[in-house]
Amino acid sequence: MITVAAAQPHCVALDVAANAAAHADAVRAADARLVVFPELSLTGYELDAPSVEPGAPELAPLVQACAQTGTLALAGAPVAGRHIAMLAVDGAGARVAYRKRWLGGDEVARFQPGDPPTAIEVDGLRVGLGICKDTGVDEHVEGVAALGLDLYVTGVT
Repeated sequence: MITVAAAQPHCVALDVAANAAAHADAVRAADARLVVFPELSLTGYELDAPSVEPGAPELAPLVQACAQTGTLALAGAPVAGRHIAMLAVDGAGARVAYRKRWLGGDEVARFQPGDPPTAIEVDGLRVGLGICKDTGVDEHVEGVAALGLDLYVTGVT
């Protein structure tokens, strides 16, 4: 059993440093093992935002907060390869955990479809991942469910 929190801190458009600091505050306040943030939460839902590298120094406050609390944060960001992604952030750093598969609206002009159904392990539990429109696509939902999940989390705007 783990404690999961959904958080939506105030977002400053295109300001990864300010948003990572706000994410860090949310992680500390959540008192949860897993904290899930909205789609593109580190830049705001700005389709022209530059890619965020998982090792970017601007993410340091969030990495530190996760280290202090033992939290895994799932934060949204555009990443290299023209993808909308979910970054898994813990005390060791950040990595791309999932790239959004099903794009909607204006996203298709800027981004490419990403990963097939994906799950990560958190404390022995299989956690399926999705981002926004993924949740409304039967193929995605059925594919993630077929992974034998204990939990399904999504970053939604």
